Amino acid sequence: MELWIPSQTLDVYNVQMIPFQPQISQKIMVAPLKYIDNNVTLDNFVILTPALEVIHHDMQTGKLILSLVDHGQFATKLLMMQTYLASTLYLHQQTFFGFVNPTLTADFFKKMIFPLVYNKKLTIYMGASSRSVRVYEKADGTSTSPSIGIVRQLVAGEKVRVALQLLGISILTTPSINLLQSLTIPQIDVSGTNMCKIRFQQNVKAIYLI
Repeated sequence: MELWIPSQTLDVYNVQMIPFQPQISQKIMVAPLKYIDNNVTLDNFVILTPALEVIHHDMQTGKLILSLVDHGQFATKLLMMQTYLASTLYLHQQTFFGFVNPTLTADFFKKMIFPLVYNKKLTIYMGASSRSVRVYEKADGTSTSPSIGIVRQLVAGEKVRVALQLLGISILTTPSINLLQSLTIPQIDVSGTNMCKIRFQQNVKAIYLI
């Protein structure tokens, strides 16, 4: 049985980052995340969110935006986790990347991570897990057997709890240049904004409609 971490008991300092591993595509490197609490190690790091209100759901892209307005403590934990992981990248950049001189600052890494939380909103990208996620709907006040995959659009105003797996963090790389250049050379998106090159790899295990 897989263990999930309720948002109330989540301790961001128990999140551990494994050294980066090149992927088959060679366009990204991924550092897996695990959760270690005393003598218990969870190789699958899954957070069970509190009941959050749906702001927007795009079935086509799998993008799900949830409100954190009423859950400031959970929002703070997620922001702290991002800062903690940025500090880990900063402290271990020689081991992870071989960076010696110049070294990049913790603030640089923090700015390079695409945020999970922004403006009191949690943004989840379900990707391929849209087809495998277990969705529990309530009928007459009782939970039904789960459906597999997203079969309908989640409506703004609905409340859901999400079992969100953070598989790791990934870095976009450019094969023709070294990793330091990949991180430090600005890359601008269509809106003119500098792109975040470090992202959380996400997977959604289950959605509970409240």
